[in-house]
Amino acid sequence: MRRRSSLLAAVLLGTVLATPARADASIADCRTNVTGDTVTARCHNPNGTADRVQLHVECAEWWDPDTDSRAVTLNPSQGREFRGRCWFGIARAWVSHAPR
Repeated sequence: MRRRSSLLAAVLLGTVLATPARADASIADCRTNVTGDTVTARCHNPNGTADRVQLHVECAEWWDPDTDSRAVTLNPSQGREFRGRCWFGIARAWVSHAPR
């Protein structure tokens, strides 16, 4: 029994140590997903301070206008989904942060 608990503790400790720390712990956690000509960003703020987030979409074609969503303040424990699109493909998409 003691050997199993030691092995379990080592595995759990290794898992905790292997988990990378976030680069900036004061900003919301956002994940973007591009599917065809649509991008979706899902943000959640697990921190104790507010973060103002905004989705930016750069289109692949020069004549297709790039777009920026309206900036939204995410208070602690709040989440939000943003969507953007281009007519003929997305070159890149990112979320900007302004911690408050």
